[in-house]
Amino acid sequence: MECTVLDAKYMGLSDYYSAIEYMLKLKDRCAMFKGDFVFLWHNSRLTTEQDKRMYQAVLGIDSDG
Repeated sequence: MECTVLDAKYMGLSDYYSAIEYMLKLKDRCAMFKGDFVFLWHNSRLTTEQDKRMYQAVLGIDSDG
């Protein structure tokens, strides 16, 4: 869940790049073992442009299109 990585009461990675780097590391680790990367992002957390860009970056979606 995004809140586990971003919220202060958990990991607190509020820095945009640190959070993306960590989430991508988890995604890569799943791929390494041919696992399924399950990504839960609450829609209430998609309110800012930064949150939307972070979501797209982790999923590998081009934010321009």
